[in-house]
Amino acid sequence: MKMINSCDDFYKNSVDIRFTKHCDNDCDFCIEKKGIGNLAYSPEVKEITSSINKLIHDEKKDTFLILGGEPFLFIEDLLQLVKNIKILKNDAKIFITTSLPYTFVSMKKEVNEIMDIIDGLNVSIHYFESEKNNEILNASSDHNRLEVLEDLLLYKGGKYSNKIRVAFNLVKGFICLGVAIYSMLEYLKGIGCKHVKIQELQDAEENYVSFEKIFKYHKLKSPYYHGCQTKINYIFNGDYDNMEIILKRSCFMTEKTLKANFKDLSKVIFKKVLNKQTSLKIIYENGLVFNSWLKEKKDVR
Repeated sequence: MKMINSCDDFYKNSVDIRFTKHCDNDCDFCIEKKGIGNLAYSPEVKEITSSINKLIHDEKKDTFLILGGEPFLFIEDLLQLVKNIKILKNDAKIFITTSLPYTFVSMKKEVNEIMDIIDGLNVSIHYFESEKNNEILNASSDHNRLEVLEDLLLYKGGKYSNKIRVAFNLVKGFICLGVAIYSMLEYLKGIGCKHVKIQELQDAEENYVSFEKIFKYHKLKSPYYHGCQTKINYIFNGDYDNMEIILKRSCFMTEKTLKANFKDLSKVIFKKVLNKQTSLKIIYENGLVFNSWLKEKKDVR
């Protein structure tokens, strides 16, 4: 059971790009809600591209994760950026996170162009019924995002199916029991989804839902010391061997209600003694580059 801990610089060659702060949803659990406000009304593609070029040449970065907000709200700018990245480095890996806004319906040509270029699309769908999914998202548009997902997975006989990973959060009142997790997996299996990521919320406190408590007969190791991501198909007794199922867990560093164990604390001390820093780079929508996610305006230099 291989564990992956992003705190250990596993993604050392990757760059996070906050393409925009704007979003068509208002999720209660959004981790970027506490992040710094808009640094540009719309993404400044020229400046972002310039920063990417520098990181490619100076730090050998080769993987780019485009996040939001909702990147597809500025779909023409997004298309230009992914084209620019491939011009700068043809073998660069590009991944985009989305909750499938209405542009997937209204601008299908541009969506397909982007899908042909990128390496992966991380899709946030949090329930197996459209109305409840929109309720969880506090969505401003009531279009059926599940139908959009199904169309993407089935497009030209599954052309994009290996590029799409569906991520759903454990959300109190919705996906918080084993039966709901099984129902979600059954739905995704039925529409041909091949890659799934189950996520525990961060900084949720009283709304935090523990995967380990739901599946209490499967004892999991500490997510901080041993790694916060792992493949968990074995838990489902072969029912979903046609899919890769990854669990992303929260730890005491991301969820206040969780406590560190002895191994966690020893790792914290070890990292401090070595003064170990991750090589994380964040590019914001105005092209500025930082070593961590910003929380306050005063952090901007």
